[in-house]
Amino acid sequence: MHMHMHTHTHAAVLFDSCAADESGRVVDGRRSLAYGTLAAAAAAHLTAGGVTCGVADSDGEFQAAMAVKLLFSCVLWLVSAGKGGVSLGAVAAGSAADVAELTAELLPIVRGYLESRAVQQQQQQQQQQQQQQQPPVPTGCGCSSSAAGSDGLSLLQQPDAVTQQLLGYCSDIADAVPSIELARREWQRRNGWFLTASPPTPLHSAWLRRAGCTDLLERAVAGCG
Repeated sequence: MHMHMHTHTHAAVLFDSCAADESGRVVDGRRSLAYGTLAAAAAAHLTAGGVTCGVADSDGEFQAAMAVKLLFSCVLWLVSAGKGGVSLGAVAAGSAADVAELTAELLPIVRGYLESRAVQQQQQQQQQQQQQQQPPVPTGCGCSSSAAGSDGLSLLQQPDAVTQQLLGYCSDIADAVPSIELARREWQRRNGWFLTASPPTPLHSAWLRRAGCTDLLERAVAGCG
């Protein structure tokens, strides 16, 4: 699985693709998303090149999409590997409860991080305005704010809805088998990130052992990465 965010002064693009077969042929993941003043142009450019790309209405919506993609990148390969390397279609058909349980454990950590960051950004914005003696920026102007971000992040308060998005994605690319090697290479910005967070994630850790990643888990616990 591949998930990348490309940022620019006027646009941010969450690019999503999937290597769906043994040849490495990359196919459209159909969930790329753009946000910013040039988002529509970026989305049109990608769509013209064969990559379906939507446009987020708010910074919060874009952040929520990033959170769901992070869970996709951390949960689904784990269940697939833990079940012996089954396809995502098999995960959706036979392991929906496992996906739901992992999502319920990890989602609050992502939501808490994003909500905390939104508050910090608002505080920094207010300090800058006070220093410049400018009036507060009203919400709804297209600028980032904790209020606008909270609205967009409402999806992350619904673990069942997020689980359904993950399972729907599995069904869309049912033949794909996530790469364990890629998950290990991207460990620090995927599953490893959750092990540095609080609270602990015992279910997540148990699945990492089941997926054959005990070495990475032990290194993380020891504070070595």
